[in-house]
Amino acid sequence: MSEPQSKPEPSQHVHAAYCAQVEREDRLVNNRLSWLLTTEGLLFGSLAFLATTYDSKMNQQTLDAIRWCLPFIGIVAPLSVLVTNVFSHFVVSGLLNEWKKIEGDFPLHPNPFGGQRSSLPGLGPSLVVPVSLVVAWLVIIFSEPNGLQQVDAPEPYPHAFLNES
Repeated sequence: MSEPQSKPEPSQHVHAAYCAQVEREDRLVNNRLSWLLTTEGLLFGSLAFLATTYDSKMNQQTLDAIRWCLPFIGIVAPLSVLVTNVFSHFVVSGLLNEWKKIEGDFPLHPNPFGGQRSSLPGLGPSLVVPVSLVVAWLVIIFSEPNGLQQVDAPEPYPHAFLNES
């Protein structure tokens, strides 16, 4: 006959709820940054491909439209991630304030927030990455005021073995 399992203490439920909420917010921030970096990588790659590819069928108007659309998307995406990460910080700060009110009731439970989570160094990556991407796109926009210019097709590769029939 097995012994009946004891019910967990209410303090364990409260602690677990705080830990779960903090983990959820951290996971959301991590996912947002991963999606952002993937999106930005595709946008930068598209812009680089466009800048180095010659297509005589593409007129200058189309190139200029693409030149402005890619940075626009590249700026809006990190700004939205920045705003949502700031809100996530407010949620965790609110949880931390609530935890500080009751943490005396949980002397045997560890702090679910970690040491750096609520301080500026702990927030650095979630705020600096989106801001730096916005700055990078602004530099791209204002570095070439005339837009992407069509260039002549490059000459064939000069090695003899490529030109032999």
